[in-house]
Amino acid sequence: ALRLSGLDPAGIFPGKVAAIAAELLALEVVLLVGVVVLYNADRATTPWPGWTAQRRLSGAVALADWAQGREPAPGSLAALRTHRPHRLVAAAGIASPQRFFSMLREAGLAFEPRPLADHDDWRQPPALREGEYLLVTEKDAVKIDPTTPLAQRTWVAPLDFALPPAL
Repeated sequence: ALRLSGLDPAGIFPGKVAAIAAELLALEVVLLVGVVVLYNADRATTPWPGWTAQRRLSGAVALADWAQGREPAPGSLAALRTHRPHRLVAAAGIASPQRFFSMLREAGLAFEPRPLADHDDWRQPPALREGEYLLVTEKDAVKIDPTTPLAQRTWVAPLDFALPPAL
């Protein structure tokens, strides 16, 4: 979208063109050229036509490995399901932590959900009890110092973003 407002046409256009441009700018003309709306949800959330993309878990990887750029191994979520006697705590400081928690449940994981405020700074990370491991999104993982004791008990669950076949 190109919004034409807040400009001084006299400084951009000569003579009569500046006067015409000033009138157009006063109308706050919005030109939509080649707009593609890609919704990061199950359905459109505005009246604009577009496509929906799919977000899904790509697995889980230890924070230290993730910090070194390693991808989750195939079957890593299944390994977390059988990681007993340890308990999982899932924490998410994202706009909709319940979406993340729903994906984890759909993957068959049992965990204690701990929603955090969107953009939580992690200065006060969730406290873990003996035998608990933390599972977080990548958005939250970047806020955890990989050299701390918490990091040694933290797994990262990256989300893949799949575009629709039409795109």
